[in-house]
Amino acid sequence: MLQVEVVYTPQAIARLAERDLSSHLAVAIDVFRATSTVVTGLASGATAFFPIATVEEGLAFKQQQPDALLAGERKGEPPAGFDLGNSPREFTPERVRGRRIFHTTTNGTQALVAVRGARQVITAAWLNLSAAVNFIREQNRPTLLLCAGTGRAFALEDATLASAIIDALDIEHPARSIYRSIVPRLPDVLSETRNGRNLQKANRVGDIEFCIQRDKFDLVPKLGADGWITV
Repeated sequence: MLQVEVVYTPQAIARLAERDLSSHLAVAIDVFRATSTVVTGLASGATAFFPIATVEEGLAFKQQQPDALLAGERKGEPPAGFDLGNSPREFTPERVRGRRIFHTTTNGTQALVAVRGARQVITAAWLNLSAAVNFIREQNRPTLLLCAGTGRAFALEDATLASAIIDALDIEHPARSIYRSIVPRLPDVLSETRNGRNLQKANRVGDIEFCIQRDKFDLVPKLGADGWITV
């Protein structure tokens, strides 16, 4: 039987650095908005994303590779000197096709950096749910579902997607009940999460609506040994 472990907080994700993950598949989840942005950017023709931990690293990489784009956020907004923020709606074919993108966010890219030692790392969102589920099923290895969280806290939208993945895999797991209890009112519940309310306050309701679309894209972003995420 497929073994699935849900990691619910940024602190728990950071502690994974102490574990041997060489046989694990790690699935990074940051619904609002990092993994939704990666999926959308690659679907729009971006060549690759490079997840990094800090703004300073991003600016340094951009200086070394000026043809690449620098994207991300702190407190929801793009830092000074960045080409793009972290809204998936910014990552249109006109903006990103054929471009490499350095990407740093408060939570999502931190989760990706933390599990670089895993056998395989992918990103999941509602936007590519079925593709991610099929990939997890095909790999059939111990799987970590990483809920990137918000700040240092638990994020319900990430836990709900992890639960939906477990439900789609038809695995008996305590986390399965989260999705099943919410699904009849899913859009409303996700809009009222902490991150959902923050996006509403920032006049980014469109980001919420975009990120909760199910199976808009049929692709699985994968983190390579060179640190770049590609399809």
